[in-house]
Amino acid sequence: MSNFEAANTVQQPTIAPGATLTHKALPFAVLGACFVLVRLLFMFTVPISEAPDEITHLWVISFIKQHLCLPSASDLSAAGAEGVYGSLPQMGYLPHILLSLPFATTDICLAARFGSLIMGFVTFLAAYLTGRELFASNRVLSLCLPALVVFHPQLAFLNSYTNSDSTAVALSSLIVLLLIRSAKSSINSLRCLAIGILLGWLALSKYSGLSIAPVVVLSLVASAFLHKTPLKKAVLCLALSAAAFSCVSLWWFQRNYFQFDGDFLGTKTMYRAWALAYHKDPAYRVPAESIVTSLRWWRMMFFSFWGLFGYMTRYLWRPVYLCYVAFLSVSVWGWLQRILVRTSAADRTTLLIWSTLAATVLFNLTAMVFASTVNLGGPQGRYLFCSEIPVMSLLLGGMSHLKGKAGSWLPPVFVSFNVLVCLGSWLMLFLISGFHSRPL
Repeated sequence: MSNFEAANTVQQPTIAPGATLTHKALPFAVLGACFVLVRLLFMFTVPISEAPDEITHLWVISFIKQHLCLPSASDLSAAGAEGVYGSLPQMGYLPHILLSLPFATTDICLAARFGSLIMGFVTFLAAYLTGRELFASNRVLSLCLPALVVFHPQLAFLNSYTNSDSTAVALSSLIVLLLIRSAKSSINSLRCLAIGILLGWLALSKYSGLSIAPVVVLSLVASAFLHKTPLKKAVLCLALSAAAFSCVSLWWFQRNYFQFDGDFLGTKTMYRAWALAYHKDPAYRVPAESIVTSLRWWRMMFFSFWGLFGYMTRYLWRPVYLCYVAFLSVSVWGWLQRILVRTSAADRTTLLIWSTLAATVLFNLTAMVFASTVNLGGPQGRYLFCSEIPVMSLLLGGMSHLKGKAGSWLPPVFVSFNVLVCLGSWLMLFLISGFHSRPL
């Protein structure tokens, strides 16, 4: 039996009642403290000049804070290059706006950065709970998942400056957690309502997160079939989820349609403003096959998923990326061993859970390829962060399938490697920029 199988079939070890709280709370507290400390180190090191598009993110936050309304077409025209994100979904900035309210408009950068940190902590919490769901009886594996989120170098960087990506990652992580729980115990109205609300907020935060929408539908339907949910209940639950999504998000797309001459997504308006400001081709198009077959595209996506800082100009030591390739390859080999040398029939619930995670990553990558064809997003690894927990879970799952002792020691080694790379990344940025009590 592999470590992965053991993690999903063996019962939790008996713990004395008096020690239960400490057993569960202490690892969470330690990892949570590490999460906050790592983000604070990056936050007070990374200046605005090294934080991708932070100025344009801050413009949206400042405008909404000051005027208590969303920017109009005339507002964006007056703002020029700074207002380029004004036509895109703004609800991903809600935590940043709320934290910025007590401060003067000219002095909100640091407060807004804490919005990203807080939403990053939500991602960490989702990872901790997901680890307990996926690896119920393997304490080490269950803690490796949130530890990877804590020490993921590029994610730590993302959670340290102002952006809407941090909110999108948090929302998609919560949705993944709810899908896993639905796969285990079938769908219910409360869970479907929560998924619909979160998906609606996600749609108004970052379009890259919407790649999870088809996975939500397929996974919930599969959960209903798997657990033989009565048809009437299943239809009502799915309809409730769809209604919640519509109520949360559709008003914004309708507003955009009338505000920006039929551009209900706001992407055409954004791209026109960007192309005009930076003298780019306003009719950019690239065939999808040229993206899929481009080694440079995949290499840049892979590098920037793990650690590529500044405006994708601050590389890590190149052998570090090769080590990540090695860990990925070993994990894929572990999954191949599981598939090709399977000794027992797969549990249908387990199959559904891991299929959901794999589909989330696949749809996310597909959306990234499409975005690159129209220059709405290049090969930037942060666009894959809405699949952060599925990616890390799949990596750990594959490693745990390895034969012999390798399946036990490799996941902690992978976590340790990320700790070293994360701290090394911060040190590299610190030597470049130093500490700042407030972003420059």
